[in-house]
Amino acid sequence: MGDVVLQHLLSELPEVWKYEDIAAVAPVALSEHIAAVLDFLERGLDMTEVRTPPAAIEFARRLAEHGVPISELLRVYRLVHAGLLDQLYKETARVARSQELINATTLTLSAMAFEYADRTAEQAVAAYQRERDRWLQRRLIVINEAGTRIGTALDTTRTAQELADVGADHLADLVAVDLLSSALQEEGAYPVAGPATLRRIAQAVSDDCTDLAAVTGQTHTYPEDSEPARVLATGQPVRIGITADDVPPWLAMSADHELALRALGLRSMLLVPLWARGSPLGLAQFARRHTAEPFEEDELLLAQEIASRAAVNIDNACRYTQERSTALTLQRSLLPHHVADESAVETASRYLPSGSRAGVGGDWFDVIPRSGARVALAVAT
Repeated sequence: MGDVVLQHLLSELPEVWKYEDIAAVAPVALSEHIAAVLDFLERGLDMTEVRTPPAAIEFARRLAEHGVPISELLRVYRLVHAGLLDQLYKETARVARSQELINATTLTLSAMAFEYADRTAEQAVAAYQRERDRWLQRRLIVINEAGTRIGTALDTTRTAQELADVGADHLADLVAVDLLSSALQEEGAYPVAGPATLRRIAQAVSDDCTDLAAVTGQTHTYPEDSEPARVLATGQPVRIGITADDVPPWLAMSADHELALRALGLRSMLLVPLWARGSPLGLAQFARRHTAEPFEEDELLLAQEIASRAAVNIDNACRYTQERSTALTLQRSLLPHHVADESAVETASRYLPSGSRAGVGGDWFDVIPRSGARVALAVAT
């Protein structure tokens, strides 16, 4: 009976069974449901005593953890309900000797099955919702923490490293941040034309991956047909799976880095674009080892939220760096290029800008020759 119903579920809900833990717990949950139903039939127990089997509660929790919509959980109950009733009707028709007995048994089974399904589904939905509430609370905690830890200074490298650190603490075993060279050097929009050059500006690993040395400062390009290039061009994040022996060519920055990645044993990755003001700044990569669960859709959304906030801070840092460079260039052009040569006095000057973040002050000085070997010194703020 259980095998028939399980095969029906597999054919009707293929997306649910792609998760290994769900596929493992589903047969146990179904067996416990069947055992409970048969126990109530045999012993004539009161339906108010119905409790959802433990494996069925775990099944609901796993669906919530993987972000499977609650409608799919309810659909599972409808399919199981219909499948078990169909099997019970067939068994009744096989053993009953009169149509009257068949009709009476069918009515009894139907009433019992509907009450059992309603009660157990209600308890499973409550377990599902508790697990989703825990996930949403965790998500809010991570987002709030990211808000306080990312963007503490108008420094591009520091902001990128803060993004990597938060990702390694809460989401991934390895996080790398690549920024477009144009975003680091040029003012204005940052177009992606052809294979763009990026610089690995930050990297962080979880406590379980301390054997992987940080590789930062190197520049590289991604092939135009690679996943990172498409993410940069479209601004759309992606999830990808990685087999134990197949490290994508675009992921390894060098032969030594490839060996380290193979030893790490990557399983799943998130590629999240860093965009600001409608233009790409770079790319954040989140990776997990085979010892961890692959990334889920909810985790992709969380990574995207964190990366989006970081991108705004990185863009602000880039703009600040560009504006400060412009201001310092202007400042140097306005300062005197040589000290006034006076016979009556020797002069020397040193310019120390104010403590403002721009590094530019409004102070000025002048040396004015006067008659009779006199010199006027003027200093103003």
